Amino acid sequence: MNVCLKEIKSDNLKKTQQIGCKLGRNLRGGEVIILNGDLGSGKTTLMASIAKGAGSSDQVSSPSFLIKNQYNCARFIIHHFDFFRLNDPGLMKNELIEIINNGQDVIVIEWAQIIKDLINKDYLTIDFKIEGYDSRKLSLKCSPNLKYLINLI
Repeated sequence: MNVCLKEIKSDNLKKTQQIGCKLGRNLRGGEVIILNGDLGSGKTTLMASIAKGAGSSDQVSSPSFLIKNQYNCARFIIHHFDFFRLNDPGLMKNELIEIINNGQDVIVIEWAQIIKDLINKDYLTIDFKIEGYDSRKLSLKCSPNLKYLINLI
């Protein structure tokens, strides 16, 4: 698989939110996005902006304790998973596979290491690197099939 790569420097929270909104506007439905980064690196901030950009007015919060939240958008639902507290996906495995196979809804996953082998389609990975108090470097990687997600960011 060829990889499209884009690196973006975000010097503040507002810039991270702008990136997320642009990404959300580019969603068509059926995409899988994996967010990697340390605690406090901006994953949930980006997720909230993705949902906003996709047209959701739902309140976005980290699903660390719930494992999954979902946000209604005009054309699809965004399913937001967080596997940080789990060593095994358990029952969430079946739900995740079902959502992936429906091909309509968007899936955003934090701490995806334990489920990566379940993803049977192309996905966008965003790696967060903390470079300062509000400064982040975002590395976006995807197959050419998903290049439309990152072209306009």
